[in-house]
Amino acid sequence: MSRGLDKNFMAALLEKDGQLHSFLELVKRDHTLDLEIRENYINIYYRGGSIVKIGPEKDKNGEYKFHFDPNYFGKNSEKIKVTIDKFPEMKKAMDLSKKLKIEREFQQLIVRENNYSSIAKSTDYSIADIEYAENDGRSDMIAVKWESDTESRKNTVGLGLALIEVKYGDNALKDDSGIIAHLKNANKIPIKSLKDKMKVCFNQKRELGLIPSIEKDIGSFDNKQKTDFIFILINHDPAKSNLKKEIEKINPNDYQNLNIKFAVSSFMGYGLYVENIYDLEKFK
Repeated sequence: MSRGLDKNFMAALLEKDGQLHSFLELVKRDHTLDLEIRENYINIYYRGGSIVKIGPEKDKNGEYKFHFDPNYFGKNSEKIKVTIDKFPEMKKAMDLSKKLKIEREFQQLIVRENNYSSIAKSTDYSIADIEYAENDGRSDMIAVKWESDTESRKNTVGLGLALIEVKYGDNALKDDSGIIAHLKNANKIPIKSLKDKMKVCFNQKRELGLIPSIEKDIGSFDNKQKTDFIFILINHDPAKSNLKKEIEKINPNDYQNLNIKFAVSSFMGYGLYVENIYDLEKFK
């Protein structure tokens, strides 16, 4: 799975008379939407689900094709011609759908808080991508660790990279989709190629105005330090024992390329600050 848009696609988004410019402007105005870059196409997400996929195919007139999943309409499934003025109807269909996953909705909130909310300039991680998969490995989110103090923000080289896994509730902590399973999956991702792709993806999103909290492009990542793998555990019940049991199973020696970490909330928010990211032993 690659990442990045060609110059024609970027022009269609950026230029005022570009075919896709109105969609970019809609996303930048409507913070319930999230635009993510794929392999020469884009997904626009709403409540964690893809409300529309655009490209890379074009029709006979040379215009990009749009796709909205008609299954969001349930039993009254129907095709819909995707236009800007149809977004309220499409949103309503998704609001009433049973297809949406709660974890992905929180995932989109984390993107908003750390990329373009009013506090985003002060957080220490910016989200470059979501739903990444490669080489049988996957991660909910990929973040750039770029600390928010003045000196760190001047530096564009040797930045950190973090894989993030979002889990909602205690039932999501074990078995095939639990903590151990996700660590094993993440261990399969080729980090070097991931860094190359995230540099392109992050810089293009910044050029599109989707990460206004960052004022410079990434120059390079640090290839010497380990990659952080951060768990964000939403609504853990302190009275339950699942979490303790699962983290006791983690053997850091099985994940030599990963720094296993856990995020805790900053007064109930979703901003990611280095002070609130604990390594495994401190979290235990």
